[in-house]
Amino acid sequence: MRNTNTQVEIPGVKFAEVVCGGMHTVALSTSGDVWSWGVNDEGALGRKTLGECLLSMNEWEMSLRMT
Repeated sequence: MRNTNTQVEIPGVKFAEVVCGGMHTVALSTSGDVWSWGVNDEGALGRKTLGECLLSMNEWEMSLRMT
């Protein structure tokens, strides 16, 4: 297995802090939103996941209220 670093940008989002686990990452944006991505075994991302999703925790929570 080869490890590579890839810079990813999300338009309009700047991160103040990023922490990584073995297979997941959690980040705090400068606007106070919490973002999480990676493998969600044992609830590591702090939220339920169904497939791939690119939403901040606040966006995800708001989408749940709308359904």
